[in-house]
Amino acid sequence: AWSNGRLHSPTHRVMVFDKERFSIGLFSTPKDGAIIKVPEQLVDDGHALLFNPFNFSDFLYYFSTTGVKLSESAIHVFAGSHD
Repeated sequence: AWSNGRLHSPTHRVMVFDKERFSIGLFSTPKDGAIIKVPEQLVDDGHALLFNPFNFSDFLYYFSTTGVKLSESAIHVFAGSHD
């Protein structure tokens, strides 16, 4: 949401042959109560605002309690700009 849809997570695939492999997930989480807002520089005539500002803690609560369907994007349902 922060990048206004301009940055996307890469898809990746690991092919394992005879070697044992390990992976580590690294994540960052905003502080409790942090407001996630698209920077003004990422919104212009060619790139409309995709997400309204939102409290990250509220989003985590929404995601964990509503049972949002896997076919839906929880962040779009929760904070999407529906203009």
